[in-house]
Amino acid sequence: MSPFSLFLRHIRESRNIRQKDVAELLGYEQSYLSALENGLKGIPRDEFIQQFTKKLQLNEDEVAAMHIALANSHRTLNIPISARVAEFRLAHQFERLLGNLSEKQIQFLELALELSTVSESASIAKTKLLKENEM
Repeated sequence: MSPFSLFLRHIRESRNIRQKDVAELLGYEQSYLSALENGLKGIPRDEFIQQFTKKLQLNEDEVAAMHIALANSHRTLNIPISARVAEFRLAHQFERLLGNLSEKQIQFLELALELSTVSESASIAKTKLLKENEM
């Protein structure tokens, strides 16, 4: 399931509306809505998003959460031209593991990525302090 699939189901269930009724309200087949909620379809078109937002009267926070869920639900990953060979290898190694990672492995990877961000931030802060002290 994708973050958008979970979001879609959460909104529908929080409003106590059956899938069939939401599909009818939006003018789509129930099978399409079901496929979206189960992560079998990719990100829907803007028309669907606009209808969903309007017809289910999403508030500002829900719209923001929906856009985050949409941004995190893309199935393709674009590797930047500037990526090094090691980054290509890592991306493809990771791709082969997707769908089979344990919760512990995911937590470990998230922690590793978080540590590199913290390390970069600390390095930037240290450089700024050194420059300020030179003045």
